Amino acid sequence: SMQLEQLKFESEIRKEEARLSYQIALLSYDETEKRIETQKIDDAIEHRKATNNVEQTQMRINEIEDKIEELEIYSPISGMVVYQEIGGHGSPRHKVMIGDKPFPGQAVISIPCLTKIEFVTLVNEIDVAQVKPGQKAVLRLDAYEDTEFYGKVTNVAQLVEKKVEAWRWRRDTTQEPLDEVPAFEVRILFDDSDPKLKPGMTAQARIIIDEFPDALYVPIGSVFENREGSPIVFTRQSFPNPVPVKPGKRNERFIIVNNGVSEGDQICWIPPDQNVNPLGW
Repeated sequence: SMQLEQLKFESEIRKEEARLSYQIALLSYDETEKRIETQKIDDAIEHRKATNNVEQTQMRINEIEDKIEELEIYSPISGMVVYQEIGGHGSPRHKVMIGDKPFPGQAVISIPCLTKIEFVTLVNEIDVAQVKPGQKAVLRLDAYEDTEFYGKVTNVAQLVEKKVEAWRWRRDTTQEPLDEVPAFEVRILFDDSDPKLKPGMTAQARIIIDEFPDALYVPIGSVFENREGSPIVFTRQSFPNPVPVKPGKRNERFIIVNNGVSEGDQICWIPPDQNVNPLGW
């Protein structure tokens, strides 16, 4: 009977131990489930971070690919590429070259339309008032001095520009520019295209300010002024007496005279009277 009682107590102890083990197992299970849930949240956060990194990296790749495509410039037309001049603001003007850093929006190349060639020049402020759109012009290329081209003035700028017209030598054998001359930009359109005409070539233009189909003219250096300031000439027929004349329009070489001389008359370059002065004195 004592053994039976002892077994009964042992059975109760074992039951209690089993019950405690079960409770411990339940707590461990709950902790494991909580760790699993926490790990799921952490994994989701890490997955989202990784996804964001992938998306940002792909966006960066797309931006770089777009920039690479923008580095290739496709011309809308075919033709001759002309490198533009850049510089200024303290640096000398020069044709664009490898290594230059143009500012945004600055033109570095152009494709000119060779069916219409335009000549751009500067006219000083004294003469520009006589230049008007539509006036005829005679042009000579420096490379083809014997060939004349013709055109018309298309535009006269409204704003003045400064042009360095010449250079002078200093005593230390270096060059320095003379004073800047105020001038206005004038554009002349060639009447016809020609294979000789190439963008960037230099030329000279004579703008026809006025035309006189029937006029008598003499070299401007043969017209003088007497003491009173009246214009005179000396002809072979009247020599050494002066002949009064009425001058008209003039250019840098010739002047129209309206009376006093006839076509074919011979006139003097050097006056016999030392008291006369050049025209305009």
